[in-house]
Amino acid sequence: MNSLTTADLDFVARTVMAEAEGEPYEGKVAVAAVIYNRARNPRWWGSTVIDVCLTSKQFSCWNDNNLRRRKIGIWDSESRVFRDCMRAALEGFDRDPTGGADSYYAHGVVFPDWADGLTATAVIGKHTFVKTL
Repeated sequence: MNSLTTADLDFVARTVMAEAEGEPYEGKVAVAAVIYNRARNPRWWGSTVIDVCLTSKQFSCWNDNNLRRRKIGIWDSESRVFRDCMRAALEGFDRDPTGGADSYYAHGVVFPDWADGLTATAVIGKHTFVKTL
């Protein structure tokens, strides 16, 4: 995981920006942590951070109906917080705020069937984080 390319970092930052835009800093780090936790534990969602981000129906910002989100310029000064939280998640895994979660769901939407019976590892902002295995 230490050899991430600029493209890898770009995808993670764009995903965090779109998925956790209104969340506190720790919530942004938590979304990045889920991406990295998935890449560290490859399954059907892929084995690279780009595969994890782009796997169908996993991060709504990459769904076809959300194409506008893909064009956000993440390397300008306004997006520094997203780059910072991405780096914090990558470099600070001794403090993963999700407790090793590989999934999350947003509050205020219909409770997802896939989360039924799973125990929350963390609740941060408007997201509940869980381990699926």
